[in-house]
Parts: sequence; structure tokens; C-alpha cells
Amino acid sequence: MRPVVRARCLTAVVAIVTAALALAYPAPARPESPCPAGAPLIMVEHVQSGFAGRTGERTSLGEGGCYSVDWLFNDKAEHLRSGQLGPDTMAALRGALAASDLPSLPEKAGVPPAINPATLSVTGRGVTRTVVAPAGTAIKDMTADGNGALAGLGGLVVDFTAPAPAP
Repeated sequence: MRPVVRARCLTAVVAIVTAALALAYPAPARPESPCPAGAPLIMVEHVQSGFAGRTGERTSLGEGGCYSVDWLFNDKAEHLRSGQLGPDTMAALRGALAASDLPSLPEKAGVPPAINPATLSVTGRGVTRTVVAPAGTAIKDMTADGNGALAGLGGLVVDFTAPAPAP
């Protein structure tokens, strides 16, 4: 057998074995959220719309400090991480929630761009408030509600529940 043909056959065999192994061993399941079911103290969604749909993250924070972060793709959510915030962090978040006076903020703020809007929605105290901005706008820059209270609150929740930096 010529070397070129032998190399192609070997490549094909490796590809078939790799595909068979991938199908035989499913990906490990992601852990489910340890947070108790029920209405969260606060929920923050930061999503980006595009031609394939909407993608982003949803962070839910319970009364006791338990949090869950999910990756969103259209109507599907996949659990990313969860954890527990300490009493000092929870006190800071409760203070920020009170200071934001969420119910007094406009229900919707910002002017949706012609294509691919970025959206920040914060739900808490029985209301949902939303800011719409151009594609790719970071949470801290979504200040169309006038004083940036929604961006500040949403950013704080996301920062406190972010994964720990690698050593």
C-alpha cells in the first residue's frame, strides 16, 4: 500500500473511532442548582439578540444568598454554576436593591437598535425593569434608565456571582 493511501486510511479510522467514543460516552451532566425553588430575591438577565436567536446569562439570587447562573439560548437554559454568598455580600446586595428603588424605575428604557439589541432585565420586589441597548453593550454601560440604577444593580449581582479567577 502506498504511504499516501495508508495515511488517509489511518486518518479515517481515527475519525471513526473518535466519533464512536464520543457517542458511547455522553458528556458529564452539569450539576443542578442547589437553590430551593421559589421566587428569587433578585434575577438578572443579560441577553443579546442575533440572527440565531437570543443568548446570554440569567443569574438568580435567593433570599438566603444561594445563587444559580444559567446560560440561555432562546427558550432553553443550561445550568452553569451555583454557590452561596456570605452575609456581608448579601447585606451589600440588599442595600443596593433598596437604594435602586426598582419599582420607581421606568418599566422599559433605551431605544432598541434596528438590529441585534442587547437587553438587561432585572426582576425583584415583584417588578421587572428592562434596559435595551445596541449590540454588545456591557451591563455597566446600560444606563438608559437615566441614573444607571438598573445597570449598577445588575452589574453588582453578576460581579458577586462570577466564577473565581484562576490562580
